[in-house]
Amino acid sequence: MIQEFYVENFMSFGDRQYVSFEATSDKTYLEELTVEVKPGVRLLKAAILYGANASGKSNLLSAIQTLWHLLITPRDVKSKTVSQYKPFALRKGDPTVFGFTFYIADVKYIYEVKLNETSILSEKLDYVSGLRKALFYERTEDKKITFGSKVGLSKNSVKTIISNTLNNHSLLSTFAKVIIEDENSEYEKLFHWIELHVHKIDEHVKSLNIALEAQEDNSLKKFITDALRSSDFNITNFEIVEELEEDLNELKDRIVNTNILSEEKISNLYKKLVKKIKFTHSTTQGNFSLKLEEESLGTVEYFKLSRKIYDLIHSDCIYLIDEFEDSLHYDLMLNELLKFVRNSNHSQLIFSIHNQQLLEEDFIRRDMVKLVEKSHETAESQIYSASDFKLHKKLSLFNAYKIGKFGAKPELGSTLISNHEE
Repeated sequence: MIQEFYVENFMSFGDRQYVSFEATSDKTYLEELTVEVKPGVRLLKAAILYGANASGKSNLLSAIQTLWHLLITPRDVKSKTVSQYKPFALRKGDPTVFGFTFYIADVKYIYEVKLNETSILSEKLDYVSGLRKALFYERTEDKKITFGSKVGLSKNSVKTIISNTLNNHSLLSTFAKVIIEDENSEYEKLFHWIELHVHKIDEHVKSLNIALEAQEDNSLKKFITDALRSSDFNITNFEIVEELEEDLNELKDRIVNTNILSEEKISNLYKKLVKKIKFTHSTTQGNFSLKLEEESLGTVEYFKLSRKIYDLIHSDCIYLIDEFEDSLHYDLMLNELLKFVRNSNHSQLIFSIHNQQLLEEDFIRRDMVKLVEKSHETAESQIYSASDFKLHKKLSLFNAYKIGKFGAKPELGSTLISNHEE
């Protein structure tokens, strides 16, 4: 779970911006919405990003994802650019800085990295297990690399990692391309935890892949089917079928002389076997099936969201979701959010949303609400929390945001359009 994140000179972020996911002293739904990762430290299970279009909400999610991606994704050639370098438009050439503090169980990790277009300039990873902070590894700007003594790596393993770490990727990501002699080291365990438990924004967006996975996992299929059934879609099952589909792109390549083939055979040559998802709908009048493309957009999006909620409930993971309510009725979106909150353990969900109605729900804590606003003067995105405003506890979050107390809203002109020519 992430405790704090900061970013500088990345996409719409110029000056360094911080966002905290640590719970304040607010007692609202404390047990349901926060996790005590160690005595006295409670982290939010959910954080909600609000802001106008183009304010930087998606960029914040992208920045968080980029840092995780940087940690475990190596490069094979040192001449390749650092793909994570996406500076603010007015600060091209300046380094980008990412940093965060996160917990895996009760172990705290503190990481910062500084990079430009060609190189990781410096990075440092510390960890705290118990009371003392210790070095995991460090790479300084003079290219010196040091590993801490408690990481569980032999001298040979350290030598292998250092010799295979190129200028354009992180030290941890080197694990993906080397074989080291120390099994189950802290280095290996951290890599695999991130690989398995941190989910990307664009993960589980292909319905067919979800259905194929569910075909091999009865628990997942039951979860998604139960969700579809209980959400009033009349869907009681889904399955994968194979159908012949026209493939016009291969007409010229697959037929040389149509005069020697019957029309039926020619027609079959134009087709390929493809996998399709079919949903079974049950009614009092009988059952019928619809293909995925025949279902409503809301049904398809809910199918995908259910896959993500399954992970959040069944494993301790981190999910980033852009526009959580996409194509969903408000009540359905709220039901999925509450399902996650009430049934998950150490998972964390960070998502953007436009629907202000969510702010009227009594379980929404002020420290959960993160506002992203773009400066009119500098065009840089700025991040702050609703809890920073110290508003009276009886003041509605919805009303405060609606009347502009928090900012992070579009500033719109008059809806009247003049038809007079000047």
